[in-house]
Amino acid sequence: MIQNLKGYKKIFTLIFSILVISAISLFRDKTIYFPKPYAYRFIELPDNSYLAFPFKGFPYSFDMSKIGVPKKIELSVLEKFCMNIEYPLFNAILQITYKNFNKIEELKKYIKTSKSLAYYHRVKSDKIKEELVETKNGRKFILIIIHGESPTKLQFFTTDGKQNFIRGAVYFLKNTNDEYLEPIINFLKKDINKIIETLSWNEE
Repeated sequence: MIQNLKGYKKIFTLIFSILVISAISLFRDKTIYFPKPYAYRFIELPDNSYLAFPFKGFPYSFDMSKIGVPKKIELSVLEKFCMNIEYPLFNAILQITYKNFNKIEELKKYIKTSKSLAYYHRVKSDKIKEELVETKNGRKFILIIIHGESPTKLQFFTTDGKQNFIRGAVYFLKNTNDEYLEPIINFLKKDINKIIETLSWNEE
C-alpha cells in the first residue's frame, strides 16, 4: 500500500512538473500589454508679438496678435464695426461685436445679453467662472471662462461707461477638450488682456 502511494506521488509530481514547465514555455515569449492613457498631440506655441489695429473708421482700436488674421464682418444692418480674429494655427476664432449706447439702460441690456450668451452654454459646460480682470494700466473687463465640451471657452466684455461697449467670444472649430486646449486658452487669455490694455475708443 505504501509503495502504491509512493508511486502515485511520483506520478503526480511528474505531471505537475510537466504542467509548470509547459506554462512557463507558453508565456515566456509572450508580451503582456497594458492599456496606455490617452495622449494629446503636443502643441508648440509660437512666440507672440503685437501689431497695430488694421482697420480705419472703427469706433475702437487695439493692438492684436501677429498670428491672428483680422476680418471685417457685419452680423446685421444694425451691428456694424464687428470683426473676427482668426487663429488658423489653433483652429479658433475670436469674434468681437460692438455696441453704441446713449442711455445707461441700454448698457445694462448689453451686459445682461452678454452674460446670457455665455451662460447659454451651461448645458454642455462643467463649470462657468466669471472674473473681473484688471490690466496693468488699470483697464477693467469681465472675463467668463467656460469649462467642458462647449465650443466657446472664453468670453469677455468691457465699456467706457459713456457710449461704447464691446464683447468678445473665442470659438474653437474642432477639439473642445479642456485638457488639450489649456495651453491655447492661456495664450488667448494673454491676447484678450492685451486687447483691453491697448483699447482706445475713437470718434466715428
